[in-house]
Amino acid sequence: MSDETMDHDGDTGTQSQGGGFEWAVPEDELDFEDSGNDDFGGRDSLIYAVDFSHKMFEVCKPKKAGDKPRTALYTAVQAIREAVISRIYRSEQDFLAIIFYNVSISRGTSFKHINVVDDVQRPGAEVVKKLNNLLNMSADELIAEFGVTNNCSIGDLLWACNSLFSTISQKLFSKRVQIFTANDDPHKGNRQSINFAKQKATDIWENGISITVFAMDLPDHTFDQTKFWDLIMIAGDDEDQRVAQLGDWEDLTSAVRRKDHAKRAMARIPIVLGDGLELSVSVYTLVRTATKAAPVKLHSGSNETVQAETTSMEEQGATILMPTDFKKYMSFAGRNLYFSLEEVDEMKRFGTQGLKVIAFKSLDFLKEKHHIRPAQFIYPDEHSVRGSSKLFIALLMKCLDKKVMALCQYIPRENIAPKYVGLVPQEEELSEDGTQIVPPGFHIVFFPFADDFRSNLPKPTDAPVAETEAIEKARELLKKLKFSYNPENFSNPVLQTHLKNIEALALQLEVDDEGGVKVEDFTEPKTKAMEKRAGKVMQELVDLVYPNGYDPLKAAGPKKRTYEPKEKKAPVKKKGPASGEGDGGGDADIAEAAENGTLKKLTIPVLKAYCQKHKIKPEGSKKDDLIGAIETHLAGND
Repeated sequence: MSDETMDHDGDTGTQSQGGGFEWAVPEDELDFEDSGNDDFGGRDSLIYAVDFSHKMFEVCKPKKAGDKPRTALYTAVQAIREAVISRIYRSEQDFLAIIFYNVSISRGTSFKHINVVDDVQRPGAEVVKKLNNLLNMSADELIAEFGVTNNCSIGDLLWACNSLFSTISQKLFSKRVQIFTANDDPHKGNRQSINFAKQKATDIWENGISITVFAMDLPDHTFDQTKFWDLIMIAGDDEDQRVAQLGDWEDLTSAVRRKDHAKRAMARIPIVLGDGLELSVSVYTLVRTATKAAPVKLHSGSNETVQAETTSMEEQGATILMPTDFKKYMSFAGRNLYFSLEEVDEMKRFGTQGLKVIAFKSLDFLKEKHHIRPAQFIYPDEHSVRGSSKLFIALLMKCLDKKVMALCQYIPRENIAPKYVGLVPQEEELSEDGTQIVPPGFHIVFFPFADDFRSNLPKPTDAPVAETEAIEKARELLKKLKFSYNPENFSNPVLQTHLKNIEALALQLEVDDEGGVKVEDFTEPKTKAMEKRAGKVMQELVDLVYPNGYDPLKAAGPKKRTYEPKEKKAPVKKKGPASGEGDGGGDADIAEAAENGTLKKLTIPVLKAYCQKHKIKPEGSKKDDLIGAIETHLAGND
């Protein structure tokens, strides 16, 4: 049995060969919401179905001066293009397809009046290029390419979408169809066609496919969804199954972007209310940090993705070692304590996965200082435990009525240390037209441990105090500079520049060879606007705070350094670890550090110098090996 340690994916606290076991906090415990959940939820799949009837070629006058008039078809394709690019950045492993219906030239399917513009595949540069070509074509060119008709059966459209989904062999988390149309009555009251469409809508609903209709109002006609589209909306708890009324075409891109995000659960876990009483919930992430995608290794010849595989072999016989051939250890009191992989796994188990209710506490107990990370959100999961929705609603209504939160022990998944959280109830909010603005459910608010609080430094007694006039002037300045903040208005300029340059490279766009694509940085302060709004108040505050003639901008600037040649001095011999002097390298210092358990604070050169001086032979060259050998040596001399 080998005594070396080995790195395993997902094993926490392991070191490379020859190292000891470290009780480190795993990364997936710190950022559980950032961990991928494709293995749990599968892939998302989406079909964009665009109406190609005569109504989609009607032109809407632009609101802004200088903008070109646009058709409803152009607006829909442009919104799809933006959503596809966003999907490439965010989840390139998902599937999508684009089809036109109400065309006279059918391609890619056996159904009449349906054209598969882009078949089911992962989003990439080729899809964006096709959409760019469509946006650059005139109305006459589009009609010549696809043809226009109003005779497509919506039942055939839904049937074709169901057939496209059936060609995907991978596990799918969600299947969605988004329809873009300006025709509120495609069958003109034909009961046979309407009943056929309702039947196909029921079939795809039973297959787990949801439908969202983006209803586009025309300049002289308001979309009436009650004529036909409400009839094929199967009632359910999926809010994607609805007609999105768009009175303004400018809202289409943002509406598609909102609907483009599939509500993908991080996990499905139980809530234990007591012995024998539990329900199942789905956990969702509300806020996630946007980061650059991890680099992918490609083969230099074929440009295909490559994966690295590591095999451990015995040093003498070159025999391939299996995971059972390894043990892990940690150094303690000069000895290596060995553990099997099963024992290590057992150490990392702190209980079963889920939420366990401990008590209920008033919401007044929750303070702003308790915030240490973004909250998560839970919603009942009827698929895992039947009746979870009813019990969840009863718990939610009681917590809202009594204004309390549930204190729980939270283990998001196995091998993660438990956290203590509060389930804060949230009441449902609806808009005037009945659209849900805020969903009902519980927020998982993470509570800090005692070590997470830091002690504030005492207030200095000799600190200067500003005059009352200067304080009032500063308040006036702050009021002048206030504005309505919306985080969606401030994108990360570094991330956006990175993504735009990748887009330009993939689509073969012309860019500046030196700087690449330039992205406007909205985080930079608008100094001219600030000067115009509050320049006078700024100067008055400067006159009150600083002495006459003092310019704070010049005073804060970097000082210029002038080069002055210096005379060369003879090198001074420094005391270092090699000499065993200074830096805690003396025998007495080493002995004292060993007695206090602070040998790890010493550097490796210091420990090596001590071993060489006393002819100590450690098992390896790592710090743990040196410390273990020194502790054994000192213990033998006592």
